[in-house]
Amino acid sequence: MNKDVIDGLTIIAIIIIGFFLIRWIRRLKSTISNDSIVSNSITKVKKYTKQNIAKSYLTGCSWNLSNITTSSVIFTFRSNSDLLVTKNGIVQKGSYEFIIDDNSILITRDGITEHYNIKHITNNFLFLIKLSTDTELVFYNHSKYKDKEMEFILHLAQKELNS
Repeated sequence: MNKDVIDGLTIIAIIIIGFFLIRWIRRLKSTISNDSIVSNSITKVKKYTKQNIAKSYLTGCSWNLSNITTSSVIFTFRSNSDLLVTKNGIVQKGSYEFIIDDNSILITRDGITEHYNIKHITNNFLFLIKLSTDTELVFYNHSKYKDKEMEFILHLAQKELNS
């Protein structure tokens, strides 16, 4: 074979290899893009599920505020984002909003909105920390613990928080 034919075949081989290399790179990019789409979708589903679980705990019962020793304060979070705060039998209406990306909640009462981080939430206890003040609100399930002594409830709350 003559040198021109070999050079021509070499160029054709390089073009074919380049073509397949470009296709392979495009497929790899597509796969990476699809993986990131799936990853983003999974993240969104996890956040949505986490929000629904937290909201289910929150709206599943009424919550007594344990920080108050002189009177009973009961928070009732409704599924439509309404909040009822009952103090000595008098009901005050407010609202709340989850911020699931930040694991926090906005509570609005008397036209004032306060921002709390959700430290811990279960079927028995709810721990909220007010932003910038480190004020901690400890709530307990009103139905489960309404007849229990406050010292016993706070002991259970601390035990659950530490576990």
